Amino acid sequence: MARAAKPKLVRFEDGIHWLVAKLAAQKSGLTRPELARRALAGELRYQADKYGMPIWYAEPDIDPLRQINLQSTLTKPKPKTNPKTLAQLEREWAKAPKLNQGGYRLGPVSAHLETIMLSDIHKKAESDKD
Repeated sequence: MARAAKPKLVRFEDGIHWLVAKLAAQKSGLTRPELARRALAGELRYQADKYGMPIWYAEPDIDPLRQINLQSTLTKPKPKTNPKTLAQLEREWAKAPKLNQGGYRLGPVSAHLETIMLSDIHKKAESDKD
């Protein structure tokens, strides 16, 4: 049984590389509907399917959008993180044992085993008294 061939993401036609909508959206940083809107407005060259919707976009038109997307991601400020001080960490560490006092429960199996073990301990204690 042969595998089905994967659809091509890029094709070369008329001296231009054409990108499928999914790949063009990834490269440009836009969504597929935004790309379609721009193509239908005449900003991008495209090849349409039988219903007139753009499915292939010209790579030379996508490259400037890709450069803009890369620049915006590089110039975007990094989120500031406030490192915790030693006093804050020590307070958290002091609270940790209080949170875990109830013991760890692993669900119904753990509860069942716990009750069986407790009953075995009680039976053994009663047999030792006799």
